[in-house]
Amino acid sequence: MTSADWAVRAMGNASWKTLQRFVYLGFVFSFSHFLNKATGLFTRLADGTVFVNLGELFALLMGVATILLQVVGFFVMRQRKALAQASEAAAAAAAKKAAAARAGAAPPAPAQALEAPAPAGQHN
Repeated sequence: MTSADWAVRAMGNASWKTLQRFVYLGFVFSFSHFLNKATGLFTRLADGTVFVNLGELFALLMGVATILLQVVGFFVMRQRKALAQASEAAAAAAAKKAAAARAGAAPPAPAQALEAPAPAGQHN
């Protein structure tokens, strides 16, 4: 609910981000409380039959799925940011090269070409 565009606009980015961090903390506390208070997925009844507690099984699976999806989302967003930064750097380099071509100057040489060769007999 807090990720709706109207909520972000109403709260401002910094306040929304702070609230989201508290939501993650709340999830950790509530999930750890569930794990602490859970009676067990399998319960043996008085007559010897085993009862599968589907409510606890569902809650456990949803908690694990939430954690996994958050971890995957973190790495996907990190990869997207890296790709966006690489794309911006490539666009800036292309713009600089185009500006140099329009000005009639030769494009700057790559950094490797600027290094002087090592004198004979010396190795790096």
